[in-house]
Amino acid sequence: MRLRLAIGLSLLVLALGCTSVQAQARRQNRQRAANVPIAQVPVALLDAICKLEPAQKEKITALQTKLIEDLKALRPAKGTEPDSQAVQKRRDLTQAAITELNGILTPEQREALRKAMPLLTSLRSANVPLEVVAELKLTEDQKKQIADIIASERASLRGVPAQERKAKMREMMAQVRSKIEALLTDEQKDIIKKFREKNRGNKRNRP
Repeated sequence: MRLRLAIGLSLLVLALGCTSVQAQARRQNRQRAANVPIAQVPVALLDAICKLEPAQKEKITALQTKLIEDLKALRPAKGTEPDSQAVQKRRDLTQAAITELNGILTPEQREALRKAMPLLTSLRSANVPLEVVAELKLTEDQKKQIADIIASERASLRGVPAQERKAKMREMMAQVRSKIEALLTDEQKDIIKKFREKNRGNKRNRP
């Protein structure tokens, strides 16, 4: 009887431990999705932030083109489970590209990009395409208000039970998108709308 009880308790502890590890992994995956790998920031946006030289633009364009092709080759086939080795390889390729990009930028450019990353992460979280951020020409007041919106919504997630977090996240992101959209001018909204329509058209026309 005692042995069965001990085994039962051990299994319970193990199960709770596995659940905790799985929950942590899900949180990390969500965080990675929201983060912006600097090697994948569009060149036009990098130029707006860092004031790139022509030679830098050429090198970064080549770097990003190769990274996109390499990552695409490692995507799992539709309907199949991701291969753990391929997932790790994708991470390694992305990290190597980040290292190479940092080598192309000057210390001053790297610092300018570092300061811009929180805003880019916030915009990506709100589903604003990074490809149009430079064209939006956000004012300093808009940037501050966007950062405040994201910080406020993230704070609202603190203390939310794990079983309720997914639904709360969906609700939060809908609110974030609505609030950020309200900050944009009609011209800025039109830029985003046109980009999304063009992107949808490109996807439909792919072989």
